[in-house]
Amino acid sequence: MFDLFKRVRRDDPVFGSMLYMGDKLEYWEGKAHFSPTGTEIEVFVSGTSDDSMSQQHGFYETVCLRWSEWSPQITAKVRLEAQPDSREGLEVSSMSIPKSGFIADAEWEVSFSAQSSAYVYTVQMKGANPESVACDR
Repeated sequence: MFDLFKRVRRDDPVFGSMLYMGDKLEYWEGKAHFSPTGTEIEVFVSGTSDDSMSQQHGFYETVCLRWSEWSPQITAKVRLEAQPDSREGLEVSSMSIPKSGFIADAEWEVSFSAQSSAYVYTVQMKGANPESVACDR
């Protein structure tokens, strides 16, 4: 009976130790090294329990490689929406990784924590374009 509640885990070379959130949700949670900032971030990776993760690895690699090109536009959008006391010191804290090898059409999210406050800003992305920003405290 307890096997019904047992969570599937895996060690992934890119996303580290991951926990599968179940067949209804079809995504994994883990932590990954985000090379553009040299920090560890939370990742929410779309995929099934037996997914190879090859598309997701490719997507994440592309984001890391192109981050310096994309981040000015993304952070500018966050600063427009941010509370005045949390516009500086924004750090990437998490990212959703879609099962998509085609970045131009991919819908994904990147979240920033504000070091000066308890705010977290989540940017809904379409490819490399920031679409909207949501604020949580």
